[in-house]
Formats: sequence, structure tokens, C-alpha cells
Amino acid sequence: STILHYLFANYLAFYLSQSDRQVNPPLYLTYSQKLLDVSKTNIKSILRLNSSRLQRLSWNDHAEKGFDEIRDICFGEFHVFLRKLISEEQASNFVPDNRMDFPRFRREYLEIRWRKRELTRLDPETAWHVIRGYIKGMSDSGGGYFDPVDYKQFDSKRKTVTQETFDLVFEHVWEGWYKEFCREGRYWDNQDLTRAILDSGQEISKYPVVFCDEAQDFTPNELELILRLSLFSNRKLQPFQLKQVPFAFAGDPFQTLNPTGFDWEKMKSTFHEKIVQELDRTDKSGLEFNYQELRFNYRSSKDIAGVCNLIQLVRGLIFN
Repeated sequence: STILHYLFANYLAFYLSQSDRQVNPPLYLTYSQKLLDVSKTNIKSILRLNSSRLQRLSWNDHAEKGFDEIRDICFGEFHVFLRKLISEEQASNFVPDNRMDFPRFRREYLEIRWRKRELTRLDPETAWHVIRGYIKGMSDSGGGYFDPVDYKQFDSKRKTVTQETFDLVFEHVWEGWYKEFCREGRYWDNQDLTRAILDSGQEISKYPVVFCDEAQDFTPNELELILRLSLFSNRKLQPFQLKQVPFAFAGDPFQTLNPTGFDWEKMKSTFHEKIVQELDRTDKSGLEFNYQELRFNYRSSKDIAGVCNLIQLVRGLIFN
């Protein structure tokens, strides 16, 4: 996140230094409001206190006012930002109080699990992951959900659960309970919101720079939408220009929602399909993500991290 802050500050400083602003400011998205607040504070501090940016930006009361004016435009919590994109007509389908997140799903799922013998050993994390990441996260524009036949034909390198587990979730959780439960309660989640925007046909390609934190759990549909947010997704670019399109993603594999763990190769395949191939349809540029694994921990010493990991291991064993 800190590295994203420094990189994003460069683009924001350039934007603020322009007297004639023809496009929207750079866009910074996160999944968490708490992290978003930290990001706003840190990036503003970087702009105010870094000498090279001060020289270029001439930071003063006017520049600070400019930052404050665009702050709510260029920073967004993912689902809150998406709600701003939907039409007034669609808004009634996405009432904030009816949003389904994992804590709410877990409570409801544990209520019904004891009544279904088939679900005894299926934890809520796995059920949520399959529904979110596959069934709804890979739904198509025709309203079709990703089903067991699709999963059977899916690239084995990108599968995170067995076919048996997928079938169990699809039949007994999705078809047997959750789909109708959401319809009756008018519940919605990020995948419904994403699909609605993708299907609306509205023009959302407005942002010259798109940065996303907490990207370890983006679904294919969410990545497709994020690509469409970019100004450059709607332009014809030469192969040599593609490597300059400013996309940046940061994520922590130890904070994944996926109960089977994080696999960079699976994520890389999804990124390549939804972003790289869409930008470079001729495959002439050799476009690849500039992937950098951050190997140094500046927050805790190795010994402290080791003790904490040991405690987590013991907790996992004791509480299953």
C-alpha cells in the first residue's frame, strides 16, 4: 500500500499541476474504508512534504484546496464508488442496508447449515468463495451463472476447489437456498453491482490512471469492470504505447478471502485474460504485468513475525 501511495502521488501531483484539466483525476480504489482513509492521509502528506513534488507542484493553500476538492472524486471504496456509477433507476436495487458481505453471509449460512446434512462439513468461507469467485463472479451478460458444467470445462490451473465441492455449493447452497434468499430479501453484493454496470452499456471509461489496493481477491467480472474504467480501454493504441497504460494493483496473499490460499499463477492468468488480452488484442506488444514481490517486512522483525505465525498455527489447530 505504501508503494502505491508514492506512485499514485506522482500522477496526482502531475494532474494538480495542470492548469487546463481536460480529464478526470487519477482513480484510487480499495475494498476497505479504513484503508482508504489512511491512503488519503498518506498521499496528501507525500504531496506536501516531498521536496521534488513541492518544487513542481508549488504546494500552497491553493494546491491544498485543489487536492481537497478532488479527493472524493479520485479516492473510492470499491462498492461505494460502483454505486455512484449506476443510474437512478437501478439504485433501488442496491439499497446500502441490503448489501451482503461475508460477515452477514456467514451468520445466515450457519443458521441454515444445521438443517442440511449435506453441508455439515462445508465451511462458510468455502461456500462464499465459490459463489463470489465463480458462480456470480464469472456470470455472463445474458444472466447466466457459472455452473458445474462450466467449472468442469474450466482451466484446471485456475481451479481452487474440487469439482465435488463446487457441485455441492452450487446445488445445496446456491440453488438450494442462497439465490432465492437474496431475491426475497432484496440482498445484493459486489458481484451483482459489477454485473449491473457491465450490462448497462453506459460509458465509464473516464479515468486516465487506475490504482487498486487489496487486489488479491478481485473476481474476473470485477477486473473487467476495472479495465473499462480506464480512459485507454476505449482507445486504439499502438503496441509500444500499451506498456505505458497506468494500471497498478497491490495485494497481500495472506489476507485473501480464498480459504484454499492465494496462488499468484491463478491470479496472473485472470489478470492476463481480463486486462492484458483486452488491451493488446493483436498480441504484438508482448505486454506483461510488471510483477514485483515485496520480500522485506519493515513493520516487524523476523522473530516477532515468527511468534505471531506460530500463535496463528496453534489457534488453527485448536479451533479447526
